[in-house]
Amino acid sequence: TRPVFLQVAADDEAITREMSDRLSGAASEPKQTVTYDTTHSFDDTGAAADRIDWLLN
Repeated sequence: TRPVFLQVAADDEAITREMSDRLSGAASEPKQTVTYDTTHSFDDTGAAADRIDWLLN
């Protein structure tokens, strides 16, 4: 099984928190879900840095 990294936008206007929770619950382990204080556009530099770090490791 491959690791899963889910990034969730706290203020997402397209994907509800319930949808994010369902996706996270359905994902197999190992998984990591991180919520960011951003919108659906994901213009959070921390989220981009976390994504790059996860892909490289």
